[in-house]
Amino acid sequence: MVHSGLVAHYILTYGSVEQKRRWLPGMASGAIVGAIAMTEPGAGSDLKALRTTAVRDGDNYVVNGAKPSSPMASTVMQHATSSRVVRMTWTPLSQRSGAREPDGPFEGVPEHLRGVLQRWAEDTAMRFGDSTLQEIVLRVRIPAAVVGKKIGAFEVTLEAFGAGEMMALDFVDALLHHSARLEPDAWVTDDQLSALRVILMDGGSIWTASPEGDRLVLVVDEHVETVYKEAVSVQDEAAGELKEAWANAYGRNGDASDAWDHAIKAVEDVLIPVVVPNKAIASLGDVIGQLGSQQSSAAWKMMLPGRDQTHDVEALVGMLRWLWPNHDRHGGKGPRRTPSIQEARMVVTCAAMIVQWHRQGWIVAKR
Repeated sequence: MVHSGLVAHYILTYGSVEQKRRWLPGMASGAIVGAIAMTEPGAGSDLKALRTTAVRDGDNYVVNGAKPSSPMASTVMQHATSSRVVRMTWTPLSQRSGAREPDGPFEGVPEHLRGVLQRWAEDTAMRFGDSTLQEIVLRVRIPAAVVGKKIGAFEVTLEAFGAGEMMALDFVDALLHHSARLEPDAWVTDDQLSALRVILMDGGSIWTASPEGDRLVLVVDEHVETVYKEAVSVQDEAAGELKEAWANAYGRNGDASDAWDHAIKAVEDVLIPVVVPNKAIASLGDVIGQLGSQQSSAAWKMMLPGRDQTHDVEALVGMLRWLWPNHDRHGGKGPRRTPSIQEARMVVTCAAMIVQWHRQGWIVAKR
């Protein structure tokens, strides 16, 4: 009853698409058994006696109450809020009283964040074998290899965090990458990913774990990230290109020009089959030529009606011209130049929006 009637119902009704795909098939087959725990100090198992409240505040929830010590409480809290981190509205007294200015966000690893993040990294590194740790040491350039001695998680972590803020972040980034590469072992578990995101958020970092959990990425607006997640929710070529674009635009050590290129390819994957399906070798430039020329534009309509309600494709063509060309690799007017990372992020966000519109039904069609 609890497994199928409560837990499965909650995930089906309130869970994200990602959570449904991850948990429901296993629950249906019996490979995963669902459980639920609801209690607080003084309430025991009497749910009517619970006094904790969660009030919606914009994109977050303000939680007022207390919970007893439980090793699963953090996991339950994370899943109950559809993977959103529950944020308390408390701020330190010194900041509330004006004695200390608000600080952050931090690009590196400040002292208040270092110890907690180092402990997370050490606990995670202990899951890896010697060969994987050796690869991380060599790739990140951690001065931890000792001749004639095994490379240990404690020593590697200590050296990485002792070599500077950027190397510490590169080490955490490498742990995420290697764990994702070594699936299905999933050495960095969902609980660990959730813990890392909370540590970085509470510590005021500009970094967080990517939606896929395979790298550190910049914290981005939640609405932008939601658009991206919906755009890559279908496993196809467009999603693969968009993931590469996102990783290069927002990830550590990304490449702005690569991000731009993959964003263009993602849009090409969804629009070429619709607009120029019979062209053997087509590009986004061909799509723009078909939709933007005086001879053929009238034959097309956009999903949105526009200001005069004619469903003209002019607005879409304008968005596509933001994307095309990448002046670093496709030429175009003016000298060849490498785009800035800020430009690449705008292009990737625009591409994610176009792909997401396509996922919802259609964005452009013949009249």
